[in-house]
Amino acid sequence: MYHSTRCKHKYRSKFLGLFALIMGITFGGINQSYAAEQLLQSIANHEAYETTEGNRIKLLKVRLGCRIEATFYGETGRNVESYVFNPQQLLYATRYEYYYSDGGLTNLSENHGKFATTLDAQTQLKVTDQDTLKDFKQLKILFPTQILKQCVA
Repeated sequence: MYHSTRCKHKYRSKFLGLFALIMGITFGGINQSYAAEQLLQSIANHEAYETTEGNRIKLLKVRLGCRIEATFYGETGRNVESYVFNPQQLLYATRYEYYYSDGGLTNLSENHGKFATTLDAQTQLKVTDQDTLKDFKQLKILFPTQILKQCVA
């Protein structure tokens, strides 16, 4: 009995070691991709994009070129639009819709500013759609040409 228990622990230990190695490689790669992002410029509360609680529009240098991340804050949630592009074209676009738990900003007196944010919807936007391209171009022109020149892969 002792021998079989020892073998189980021996194999479990090897399995856990292998599992930890795989998870380290997987999550290490994810962390490296985020670490590779470099903030080029950030704009807060741009008047062209009025929302009840403000907005933030960031231009980030990424491996494929650049990414514009536009966050629009409301009382009960926030929307985030993400556009990945290089100088030639828009490569990828996504919209994320989050909501705040416990009433969010509309219920600060009761939740004391402690509420969770939950992803409600994620929508892959078509990069050839005219509305998507229009929204992307309107955000892109907020950044100076000199900074956008850094968006080469």
